Amino acid sequence: MNEVLYKKNVIVKTFFLGIFLALAICTPLFLKNKFVISTIINFILLLSVASIGMSRSIIVCIVPSIVAISVGMLPSMLLPFIPLIMLSNILLVVIFNAFQKYSHFFALFLAALIKCSFLYSLGWGAKNLFPNSSYLKPIVVIVNTHQIIGAFSAAAIVFVIITLLKLKSKTNG
Repeated sequence: MNEVLYKKNVIVKTFFLGIFLALAICTPLFLKNKFVISTIINFILLLSVASIGMSRSIIVCIVPSIVAISVGMLPSMLLPFIPLIMLSNILLVVIFNAFQKYSHFFALFLAALIKCSFLYSLGWGAKNLFPNSSYLKPIVVIVNTHQIIGAFSAAAIVFVIITLLKLKSKTNG
């Protein structure tokens, strides 16, 4: 009996992984507003941790950046920063996963804060290393502003959803 439940659980989580990957791929393909895309991608990442676990969510962390650069959503000059954006997505997922058992609000806020701090420090460092570079100005805006707004907006939305689901389960059970 346990083996059947385990296999069913794996199938369900794999199905949802496919849905999260499809959403992560389609979002930069069909939307053009970087703030909206960033919010949706961060939302997908956080929701995937809450529903399918961290290990599967890490796969989702890598896909959006590859798609965004492939379809021209991000300028080609951002290419060297793509692995760092992927790493920031992984930080978001790992921090949220590690702290959600204590408090969803704290975990979401901390995960968004650490992701944004990481990206901000990269942008700040690059800007200070090359202060006269006009090449870096759009990169700093993309890496900092869009990601900060997206991470905190997504964290707020996920927090509201988790809170509503908890309230619903209390009234039903």
